Amino acid sequence: IFLQLLSLWPHLLLCCIAAAVGLASASLASLSASSSSTSAPSILVAVPARNKAHSLGRALACLRRQRYPKRRLGLLLMTDHSSDGSAAVAADWCRALRPWYAFVQLVEETEPSSYPGETDQLHWPEARMRHLLGLRQRALTAATRLGFDFLLLLDADALLTEPTTLSALAALGRPAVAPLLLTGRPNSLAANFWSAIGPDGFYRRGRDYARVQARQPGWVGLQPAAVLHTCVLLRTRLDVALHPPPADYPASWPIDDLPLFYWVARRLRPRIDNRRVYGFYPPSPESIDGLSAALLERGAFRRLLTDLRDQLATPVPHPHPHPHPHLHPHPHPYPHPHPRSYPHPHPHPHPHPHPHPHPHPHPHPHPHPHPHRDPPPVFIIGLARRPERLARLSAALSDAGWPYQPVRAVDWRSLRRRRRRRPLRQLPGYRDPATGRPLTLGEAACLMSHRTVWRRIRRLRLARAIVLEDDADLSAEFEALAEAALAEADALPAWDLLYLGRKPLLAGAETRVPGSRWLVRPNYSHWTVAYVLSLSGARKLLSLRSLPDRLLPVDELLPAASGVSPHFWSSDAVGLYADRLAALSIWPLPVEPHRYTGMPGHRSDTEDAPPLWSPERLVFERLVFESNWCPRPEF
Repeated sequence: IFLQLLSLWPHLLLCCIAAAVGLASASLASLSASSSSTSAPSILVAVPARNKAHSLGRALACLRRQRYPKRRLGLLLMTDHSSDGSAAVAADWCRALRPWYAFVQLVEETEPSSYPGETDQLHWPEARMRHLLGLRQRALTAATRLGFDFLLLLDADALLTEPTTLSALAALGRPAVAPLLLTGRPNSLAANFWSAIGPDGFYRRGRDYARVQARQPGWVGLQPAAVLHTCVLLRTRLDVALHPPPADYPASWPIDDLPLFYWVARRLRPRIDNRRVYGFYPPSPESIDGLSAALLERGAFRRLLTDLRDQLATPVPHPHPHPHPHLHPHPHPYPHPHPRSYPHPHPHPHPHPHPHPHPHPHPHPHPHPHPHRDPPPVFIIGLARRPERLARLSAALSDAGWPYQPVRAVDWRSLRRRRRRRPLRQLPGYRDPATGRPLTLGEAACLMSHRTVWRRIRRLRLARAIVLEDDADLSAEFEALAEAALAEADALPAWDLLYLGRKPLLAGAETRVPGSRWLVRPNYSHWTVAYVLSLSGARKLLSLRSLPDRLLPVDELLPAASGVSPHFWSSDAVGLYADRLAALSIWPLPVEPHRYTGMPGHRSDTEDAPPLWSPERLVFERLVFESNWCPRPEF
């Protein structure tokens, strides 16, 4: 035994040496990581927020994803006279981040609720601007007093989607630098900098602005900028003050944060870092008389999230500070394409009011409390084999805080088997007005899908409901326009149908509803991508004798039932047993299809489907069509 152990000692010695080397390398790695963590510049992130409950959670979630030593970060949240729950969101995030960050503080101001001369929350009177400048100066003073190396001024709706943003900016060591942020809108020239400022104190785009914003070759790197905003990194312990304006500030210039930044930081030579696109922010909506400013602001941010889902491979983080381990990145999980799990049996995609079955203990369980006074239920019609469409639209509605219910659409492929048992026939003589083709299986299936929703409205006795097809694209003004138009429609004696998205086909102005600002009487139109249907409208449409032997496309059926169709299939030909459909339309329209014909990725499940009738029947129909019984309309 002794001889055997003696023969093995070289191998044992090698194992001991390898273990010692491994321990030494691990110790050096941990020492290096600790050294880099302590040597990284310290940054205080200051986030002022006023009525930003809809965006603050997303902005802080992106901040939490930053690959930067957490113990070198501080967070200063300042809620500025908010009335929408922003303070509760900020307090929840402070509790969640306090164990990780070196410094976390919440400054809450609730009184007064508005400023002198302020008309709405999109209006910036001088008193409000001075208060914001004062908050930023307090943040700069706090960062200097607490010994932070940098101060990051971050807006409450700015999304730093690039996880290395803080590392990249801090490594530059510049006194004033900003990462390039865009608005997410295709072909938009907006960014978080201005390259020039005029003698009147108003910022403007300089000669090289478009090249820097588009990151053209030769214009990528640290580029000079006159004004930085939305996300700015400032070095502390500099002889600068953001408020009050310095004595030499031109008296003719406005009291505004952008020209004041230019005047204060002009000696610091500000730079915009466009080596990559570091994040996004929503464009500031313009105040529109008669529309809710809060809904316009929420809609702009919701539209940004929709655009980012279309462009980014990874979604924006969930806004909740304590994500459940099984929580989907979106408040509502995308439905599985299997037909047995689609649609969901509950009116809300979750059987509980929360994304997970246990209510959250904090006072705002849903990150997007619904802002509407009387929200109508929303039905989304979608094919089970097109789950990506439903995912996109349901995420947009979730961002808006609007409850919805998916409705499984009738697939035209199933009609091939169904029509053997019960033949389906189009309205005699019908031809597509633009192409002259007969009704397709896809158009028949689309009509059946909409009838499913109409029957549900009648069965549940819903006063009104919004019907959306899964390719609907909601504009930034959707929430505000829908609320204002529904309020005007409810003031009318009676209405059945309210178009939210359509394609007008006849030239000529449409008459506006008397006493209304957002409602018109629609002429002959196509598309049923989005509309509101009342209970009386559902009953009238279901009284039409349109199945199974008088089928029409649903976007031809609605104008015919409303009495505005120029073709022979008038309301009498359709078989309207009740009164005509009282149709209205929002103008301007807040909904359109996500993709139009000819656009990349466009697929039509109605027009590209095979025809409904057999070739023998089509010969007879062609003779009828050529006899001018159904003349082709002029467009």
